[in-house]
This record gives sequence, C-alpha cells and structure tokens, in this order.
Amino acid sequence: MFCLHMLSFPGSEKSREKFRNRIAEVFGIQGKQVFLFGAARMGLYSILKAMRYNPGDEVIVAGYTCVVVTNAIKYAGLKAVYADIEVSHLNISTQEILDRVTDRTRAVIITHNFGITYEDTGIIRKEFPHLLIIEDAAHTMSSVTREGERVGLLGDAAFFSLEYSKPMTTGMGGYIIVQNDEVRDKLEEFYNHDVFDYSPLDVFRIFITLKIHFLTSYRLTLRYKWGLFRIAGWMGLIFSTPEEELQGERPGKYPVRLAGCLSYLGYLQLKDLEQTTRIKREICTSYEASFGQIAGIQTFYKPEYDFVRYPIVLPEDISADARQTLREKLRKAGYVMGEWFNDVVHPAGSYRYCYSEGVCPTGEAISKRILNLPVNIHAKLNNRDLTRIRQIFREISD
Repeated sequence: MFCLHMLSFPGSEKSREKFRNRIAEVFGIQGKQVFLFGAARMGLYSILKAMRYNPGDEVIVAGYTCVVVTNAIKYAGLKAVYADIEVSHLNISTQEILDRVTDRTRAVIITHNFGITYEDTGIIRKEFPHLLIIEDAAHTMSSVTREGERVGLLGDAAFFSLEYSKPMTTGMGGYIIVQNDEVRDKLEEFYNHDVFDYSPLDVFRIFITLKIHFLTSYRLTLRYKWGLFRIAGWMGLIFSTPEEELQGERPGKYPVRLAGCLSYLGYLQLKDLEQTTRIKREICTSYEASFGQIAGIQTFYKPEYDFVRYPIVLPEDISADARQTLREKLRKAGYVMGEWFNDVVHPAGSYRYCYSEGVCPTGEAISKRILNLPVNIHAKLNNRDLTRIRQIFREISD
C-alpha cells in the first residue's frame, strides 16, 4: 500500500540501487552505467551539460520528435539541427545526418520511434567517430536490430522513458544507459552535484496520476478516465508536463532524480518484462494480420520490434476531411487512436526550437497522416474489434 511516508522513506537510495542493478541485469551491463532521472529528457539534458560543450555547438535531432527532446537541447545552450525522417521506417534519415554534420556538430540523437529500430548506427560511427551518438529509446525497451543487437546498447548513451504512456511506467521518470566511459564519468559527476529531487508533493501527484491511468486502462473503466482526471485536476492532484516547458521555458527543478518509491515500482515491473513484451508482440502480430494488407495504408511490423504503439500511415492522397472522418468514425465506434507525432515537434502548437517550416518535408507530411493503435495488455482488442476497425479503414480507403 502506497502511503505518504513512502515519498521520502529511508530506503529511497536503496530502491534506486535495486532498480539500477535490475536494469543493468536486463541489458547485460554494470549498474554504474545506469542513471535514474525524473524524466528521460532530463537525462538527455544532463549528458549534454556534463560534456561541457560550447554555447551554440550543434546537436542533430530528428525532424519528427517530441518538444521535450528539443527543449533539452535548448536548455543545454546548444543548437538543434533537424534531419528529416525516412518514410520507410519513421526514424531519422542516415543520409540526412551525414549531410548535416559540420565542424560545430557535437552529438546526434538517433531515434527508435514507436519501437522501430534504427539500423545504421555503425555508418554514423564509421563516418564521424568523434560524434557522440545518443539513442532516443523512449518508445521501447526490448527492440533489436536485424543482427540481434539490443536498443540502448548501440551508441555512446541512450535515454529511456518511464512516463505514463511508455512500455514500462513509474508515472514520470526515465533512465540513461551509458556505454562510453568518458561520458559516464562526466555524467556521474554532474548527477552527484547538479541534480535535484522531486518534492514529496510532486511524487504524490505523480502516483495519483499513475493510479488513475492504471485504473482506467481497462476497457470497462476507460469511460471514467477523463471524469476522474477532471476531479483530480480540480483538487490539484494531477502531475503533467508544465505548460511553460511545452513553450520552451525551463521548469524550476530540472533535472531531478527518480524518487525511491517510484524506482521500486519500476523494479517490480521489470520482473514481468519478458511476459509483458511477449503479450505486446502478440497484439502487434494480430494488428499486422488485420491491417497489413489494406490497400493504401502503411504499417511497419517486424517481429523484433517492441512497439509502444502500433503506427499506421494513411495514403498520401487522403484529404484532411477524409482523415477527420476516419478519426470520427473510429471514435464513435469506441476506438480512440493516438496521434504520435502530430507535428515535426510534437505536440502541435509547442515551441519548435530552431525549426523552420519546410526543413523536414517528410516529417511534416507523416505527422498529418499518422494514427497509432494502442498496444495495451489490459485492454486488448478482440477479433470483433479488429474486424470493425478494418472495415472503417477500408471504407475510407475505398
């Protein structure tokens, strides 16, 4: 039972250590290579700050990402340089990376969007051995490359998200895996001296928000979700990304460590990681069987991917009205589709740090045509659901 006294209980550091060591065991690395943060983007920011780059140095980032990633670059005093994505895999384009490296480039953030593995880390390493390669593994934990290499172990460092909608969640949170010894040493110094702790009240809000997400993750309880959030929000008990952060302003306490009690929640979930991953892959296999052959839509299934959501890209010639009709029909039938990413810098309307319209045309186009099916082990879609969704897709496609 979660109690208020757990928010800062004496075993906090012990729980963090336990979680770190369990993550290390899963990835086959040492515990000292793992760092726990209050959010994945805080870990990214901490790496960039720990490396002590000069103001204005450049970090290449995908033109199809989340605002919190580009803001972390901004907060570190660095310049974001956008590289477009490939329509075939929704990840950053290798050729775009190669074309955008300058003498000011210090790091490149490679993506594993939705759990689709980026395969060309070796090419970047060969062409630019001096660049820091950081993996954005926020959408996956268990995806592997064609050669069986695990996401998170491909670059110098990787950040993983533990936010509410991710493969494993502690409400808010994230962890960094560091492969590069120089980066690890510098990050450890920064982590010990420049990282805050969440306040007990913030941890309590995170837990309440997580609890509501969990209670309404089942199909029978989903209808109560927004009502519960409205009530809890009125009581000041909901924790979410601050509006100031969406608009590019750095929050007051940033970065922070993952709280001990939330670390323990993560530790408990790791015990079931293998089983959870298996169920999610079964869900995605059923999706591919249902939607993979519908004319005009594009799916990205491979058995080695650990999807956080199952992405579907609608046809290029589909009109805005048809897209809206599709979403409305799905909503009326009881299926709410996700919209990651609905902009080059998601969510639409957020601060686009260093981005100019037209720089990443593929990312801009995909963001208008993307839908995501839920990969939720508590609310799996049955054959009847899949048949109905497939019918709606075909109606729009026809």
